[in-house]
Amino acid sequence: MRTTAALIVLGLALAPRAAAQQTQPARPVILSPTEGATVASPVTVTVKPADPGSPAMAGMGPGAHLHLIVDSPLPAAGSMVPMDARHIHMLHNETTTTLSLPPGRHSLQLIEGTMGHIIEPDAPHSDLITFEVK
Repeated sequence: MRTTAALIVLGLALAPRAAAQQTQPARPVILSPTEGATVASPVTVTVKPADPGSPAMAGMGPGAHLHLIVDSPLPAAGSMVPMDARHIHMLHNETTTTLSLPPGRHSLQLIEGTMGHIIEPDAPHSDLITFEVK
């Protein structure tokens, strides 16, 4: 009986920690490269999307997806995300992509867009990261 009670208490104590480790962030995150890193080209970019159930994603609708912005500012609310080398559309929920970048300083940022590639007001977005390609 005491063993069962101890296991229940231990399980209750560990449950919030396990849940926290499995939850997605409220906004998208660039996992690699990291801020200030020095990397070689081609650069593998790894991202984590925002939790689809987070308040930040409310109103994004089905088909919302990430856009990886390379060496450019985020598109303005209400605008369509261009389809070019500086605006990578991650249409199929990809969590990695590879970029061929020249040596020098570069920046990356993620932003959620609608199925129609429109940026909603208050669209979830990552922090801007800068890194060096050697």
